[in-house]
Amino acid sequence: MAKGFRWAVLVVALVVLPVAIRSGVAAASSPRMVRVGAAPRVPAGARSLGAASSSASLSGTVVLKPRDNAALVRFIDAVSDPSSPLYHQYLPAGAFAGRFGATKATIDDVRSQLAADGLRVTGVSSDRLLINFSGSVAHIEHAFRTGVRRYRLADGSTGQTTTSAAALPSTVASSVIGVVGLNDLVRVRPAGIARAPASDRGRIRRAATATFSHPSGAPTPCPAATADAQQFGGLTDDQIAHAYGAFGLYDSGDLGQGQHIALYELEPFLYSDVRTFDTCYFGAGRAAAMLSRLHVIPVDGGQPTGPGSGEANLDVEDLSAMAPDATIDVYEGPSPGTNGVIYDPVDEYAAIIDADRDQIISTSWGLCEQAIQAGQPGLQQAENLLFEQAAAQGQSVFAAAGDNGSDDCNTFETSTVASGQNPVSVDDPGSQPYVVSVGGTTIENAAVEPPVERVWNDGGTGGATGGGISESWTMPIWQRDSDVPGIALPGGADYTNANAVEQEFGYAPNFCQSSVAGAGSSTPCRLVPDVSSQGDEFTGAVTVYDASEGGWVTIGGTSSSTPIWAAMLAVINASQTCASRSSTRDGVGFVSPLLYAVASNSADYAASFTDVTTGNNDVYDLDGGLVFPATTGYDLASGLGSPQLTAPNGGAGLAYYLCSFATTTVRPVVTDLSPAYGSTAGGERVTITGSGFESGGVPDVAGIEVGSAQLASNAFTVNSATSITATLPAAARTLPPNAPAPQDGAGPAEVIVTAADGETSAPGPSSTFEYVDGTATSVVPSVTAVIPFGGSESAPGTATVLGSGFSGATKVTFGGVPARDFTVDGPNRITATPPPFSASTACSPLPTTGVYEGENASNDICQVQVKVTNHNGTSATAHILPPLEGAIEVNNLGVLVAPAGCGCETQLAPTEYDYLPAPRVTSVSTSAGPGSWLNEDGTSVLTAHGVGFAPMDIDWADFGDPALESSIDVDYVYVTGTEMQIVAPPQAATTNPLVVPFSVKTLAGQSNAVPVTYAPTPPS
Repeated sequence: MAKGFRWAVLVVALVVLPVAIRSGVAAASSPRMVRVGAAPRVPAGARSLGAASSSASLSGTVVLKPRDNAALVRFIDAVSDPSSPLYHQYLPAGAFAGRFGATKATIDDVRSQLAADGLRVTGVSSDRLLINFSGSVAHIEHAFRTGVRRYRLADGSTGQTTTSAAALPSTVASSVIGVVGLNDLVRVRPAGIARAPASDRGRIRRAATATFSHPSGAPTPCPAATADAQQFGGLTDDQIAHAYGAFGLYDSGDLGQGQHIALYELEPFLYSDVRTFDTCYFGAGRAAAMLSRLHVIPVDGGQPTGPGSGEANLDVEDLSAMAPDATIDVYEGPSPGTNGVIYDPVDEYAAIIDADRDQIISTSWGLCEQAIQAGQPGLQQAENLLFEQAAAQGQSVFAAAGDNGSDDCNTFETSTVASGQNPVSVDDPGSQPYVVSVGGTTIENAAVEPPVERVWNDGGTGGATGGGISESWTMPIWQRDSDVPGIALPGGADYTNANAVEQEFGYAPNFCQSSVAGAGSSTPCRLVPDVSSQGDEFTGAVTVYDASEGGWVTIGGTSSSTPIWAAMLAVINASQTCASRSSTRDGVGFVSPLLYAVASNSADYAASFTDVTTGNNDVYDLDGGLVFPATTGYDLASGLGSPQLTAPNGGAGLAYYLCSFATTTVRPVVTDLSPAYGSTAGGERVTITGSGFESGGVPDVAGIEVGSAQLASNAFTVNSATSITATLPAAARTLPPNAPAPQDGAGPAEVIVTAADGETSAPGPSSTFEYVDGTATSVVPSVTAVIPFGGSESAPGTATVLGSGFSGATKVTFGGVPARDFTVDGPNRITATPPPFSASTACSPLPTTGVYEGENASNDICQVQVKVTNHNGTSATAHILPPLEGAIEVNNLGVLVAPAGCGCETQLAPTEYDYLPAPRVTSVSTSAGPGSWLNEDGTSVLTAHGVGFAPMDIDWADFGDPALESSIDVDYVYVTGTEMQIVAPPQAATTNPLVVPFSVKTLAGQSNAVPVTYAPTPPS
C-alpha cells in the first residue's frame, strides 16, 4: 500500500547502554564467555522505564550456523546453473536439516547450556537452525550476561531491549550466529492505508484505460469496483493483469491452479472483505470455492479476529484477483509491540519455509537495513539463512522495496532528509540476496499492452519506489554475471552519486564498500529492486474492498506491487508452457537467477519485460534526480522492469521464457570402459559404453574429456546411442595443474561425455580409466592404480595392481593384511585376491562430524593402502583423504569438485583400495515425504537410507530391472554412506500406479530391491 511500508521507529542517534547484570544472578564462575553479534541500540526519543522486572517472562531464539554454509551456497548456485548436473534438483521437503542444518551434537550442546542456565527450550525448528527458548528476565540476564531494560517509544508503545550483545560460553558460541527476539524497540508496522487526498481527485490525470474481452475465469469487476476506480483514479485488478499480458494465459485456462502462495502478515483481515471482493470479481459460487483455498496459519499465537490496517486485505485480494485458482496460505504472527514476550519476526519465515508447501512467498513488511542492523542485530543473518533454505528448496520470496524512494530509512516520512540518518538506504528483507525485491511504477496508459509506465515518484508527501545499493550484502552471482545492461558497479555513476550524497550528510566515503564485508572495487554490492510493477496510489492504484475503510478504496505502493508479482509467477508456474515440460510441471522454482537469465538475452528481455526508462526515485530531490534515475536495461529505480507475461497477440513473453530457461534435459551415462587401463604414452583405443549418446538417431555428443584433456572431434566416433569409440591422449595431458605424484600421469582419469545441450555424464567407477607407466624400471616397487579400486568386505573379487618394479614381488598387502593369493603378471602388473575385511584391517580414519557423523567401516567405507614388497623394499603410499560425501557438485568438465576446505578426495589415491559393506536399502521416501508416490514426469527426488552407498564407489541406482540399461539413474543430489538423494527418472504416462524396484549398484555388488510407486497421470 502507498506509504504503508513504514517502520514504527527511526533509528537515529542510537546509544549503546552499559551492561547491567543483576548481582543476584551474576555467575560466580563459568567458561570463557564470548559476545555474539553486536549490541542493540536504543532509538533516539525513547524514554527509559528502568530495568525489566526480574520475574517477567521473555522468549527468544538462538540462531545456529548451518554445518557448512559455503556448501549450501554452492548447492544453490548449482541448482540454479543450467550447465550443472544438479540444475533444478532442489532439496525435497524435510531434507534441509540432514544436509545443511546444525548437527545433532551442536543442538544438544546448546540445549544443555540453555537448560543449565535455567531457560526452557520450547522447540527446535525442523531445519535445525533455530532453537526457541523462554524464561524469566533474571534467567535471561544470567544466561546471556546482559541486562534487560524497558522503554516507552515515541508512539506511546512500550518494549524492551538488552543492554549488550548476548554472551555465550566459548564451547557453543562458535556454532551460533546470534540471539534474536529479545529486542523489540525497532519494529515493522504498516501505518495504514494511504490514497490520493480528496483535494487531488479529479485534478491528477488518471491512467488511460480501454475495454477488452474477458475470457472465462478471468477477473471481471462488478460495477461497484469499477465506479470506485473511475471516481478515485485507480485501476481495477483486471486492467492491471491485462496490461501485463496475463490475459494471454487466462485465455488458455491458466489461472494459478495447483500453486500455493504464502503471505507473511503481522495483522489480521476479515474473511467477509475477501468474500465481498471475490464475489465482485468472480461471482458468489466461485468466491465460495476460492475461500475454501484461503487458509490462515497462526504463528506464535497468531492474530485476534477483526480488521487490520488494510495491508493483509490488500495482499490477499491482489493475489485472489490475479491468480484466482491458487491456494493462499496466510501466516499470521502477533503484531509488533502487542506481545513482547513472544514477538519474533523470524518465526513466521521459519514456519513458512520449513513447511515447504508454498512455491511462492510474498511479504510487504520490512525494515530499513540500518534500522535492523542497529535495533535487532542478528536478525538479518537469521533471515538470510532461511532465505537460502527457501532457494535450495526451489521457493521464490518476493518482498516490497519500500515506499520512501532512495531514502527508505526516512521512516518519519518528512519532506526532507531527517537528521542523523543515511540519506541513501534500502530495505530488508528486499535487499536480501535470495529475495526478489519488487519496486513500484506508475502506469500512465493501461489502454495499450504492454502499458506505458514510469518510475513511481510522487515526492516526499506522496511516496516513491524504494531502490538503491545495499549496505548489508554483496551482489548475488546471478545479478553479477548477467549480461543485462545497466548493472551498477563501483566507479559508475550510481555509486558515485550515492557516495556524494552520503558524504554530504557526513557519512563515510566509499559508500557500501566501507560497510559490507567482502565488498570492494571488484566485488559489487547487492542492487535493488530486481523487478517492478504498478505502485502509484494516485494514477494507477489498485481497487480493493475494506469495510473498515468504508468499502471500495484505491491503494498503491510497493505493498501492492509485491503481491502482483507473486500472483504473476503463480500463473506462470501453472501455465501450459511450464506444464508441457517435465522439469517445470510444478513451476520454475527459485526464480531470481531465471529473471536475470531471461533479461541477459536482448530479444527475450524485450519480449518479457517492459523496460521502464523514465523517472527516478530521488524522492526528496537530493541530487537532481541522479539518485537513482531510470535507464535502459537494469536500473536502481525499476530493476529489470515490469512483467509482460505474453505478447499482445498471445505470443511468447515472460511465461514462455521463464518456463523454457528452467527446463532440464536428460544427461548421458557412462557404464563401462573397455579396456579400463592403458599406457601413459596414450593412443589406447577404448570403447565407451553407456546411454544418451544419440538423440533421434543422430549423434548427440559435443565432446569427451579424459581428466582435464579435451579430445579432438576426430579422436572419437559415436557408434550408436550406447557406444562410442575413442582414442585416449597421453596421460600427461590429462593432469590438472595440481595433480599429485607421480607426475608422469600414472593413475586414474575420469572419462566424461558431454551432450550437445551441455549435459555431462556423472563420474564414477565405471568411467575411470587407469594409466600405467610401462617404461618405469625402478628396483623398489611403486603402485599407481588398483582395478577395481574397491570390493565387498566379506568376499572381495580379484584385483589388478598396476605400477612398476613388481618383478620378484614377495608380498602384497591390503590394509596391512596379506592378500589371499597373488600372481606377478610382469614388472607392471599383479593379479591379487584381497583378503576379507577383518579387525586386523587398517582403515584410514573417517571424520566424525558433519556428513560423516555416524559413518564407519560397517555402514560406509574402509579405505586401505595397497603395498607391494620385493627383496629391495616396499612400495611407498600416497596420502588417503576422507571420501567426498554430501552434496554432489561437478565442474564444467563433469568432474567431482571438493568443497573448499573440506580436506576430502574426489579421486582415489593411487595406492588406495576401498572395502565396502554389501549395499542395502532399508527405507525410501520421496520429495513429498515417506510413503508418498513419485511423479511420472521425473520431478521427484527419492531419498534412500541404508548402508554401503559410499559415493566414490557407487556405480549407479536402478529404477527397474538391473539387467536393463534403461533402468540406470545417476542424477544424484546428495550421497553419503547411509543416505542417497537422487532424481527419480521419468516414466511413461499411465492411468494406474506403476511400481518399480529400486536398488543400488556399487563395487560391492547389487543391493536388495525396494518397491517405489509412481503416481498415475491425472486425466486431462
